[in-house]
Amino acid sequence: FRRVLFRSVNVTLDLGNNSQTYVDAFDNFLYKEEAKNIINSATPYGCAFGNTSVVRRLAFVIDTSGSMSTTFPGPDGTAISRMDFVKQQLELQLQTHLDPDQEFNVIRFSSSAQAWHPGVQPVTDENIASARAYADKLTPGGSTNMLGGLQLAMKDPKVEGIFLLTDGAPDGSKTKIVDAVKAWSEGKHRPVFPTAFMAGGAGDWMQELAEITGGMFRKIDA
Repeated sequence: FRRVLFRSVNVTLDLGNNSQTYVDAFDNFLYKEEAKNIINSATPYGCAFGNTSVVRRLAFVIDTSGSMSTTFPGPDGTAISRMDFVKQQLELQLQTHLDPDQEFNVIRFSSSAQAWHPGVQPVTDENIASARAYADKLTPGGSTNMLGGLQLAMKDPKVEGIFLLTDGAPDGSKTKIVDAVKAWSEGKHRPVFPTAFMAGGAGDWMQELAEITGGMFRKIDA
């Protein structure tokens, strides 16, 4: 029981908003207090990326186009730009939710694409600090060359999964992106986890990227 519950809460999305719901579900259960302690001590995954532990070698592919400068009311009601919020989420994910046996990379795209490193790097204190410093310097500007960002991730033969975040429609053909991702994933069980962040209906097409690769689509709106 303990092992199953512990593993379950640590892959549950948005646990922070739903922990009481899960506790209440154990009302008539013999181990309610123990379940409550396990659930309340679990660390919720950030809303922007979800559970990144499901992929051993992963790449974060982050939109840094001009529209990411748009502001919205943050969790405390203070205006925050999309870029600054995503940077906070990415740094939290890097610091808190990567396991020692994982490898990772951070890739940004706007009019062009750029990677923190040429390939995935092991999770070490030094690499986490370096990646967080890289993320902290991300600034919005330019267009949305999503295909370029994805291609940069996919050309690394070690990458086994991609966590993609964007706030809008890509430059060029969506079909080319779908075809490229399908070719990269097909037969190799490489999932893509797209997040449409404040994108409205413009990001709904990315659900197909998750469906054809075995990933999960996330949609976050204000």
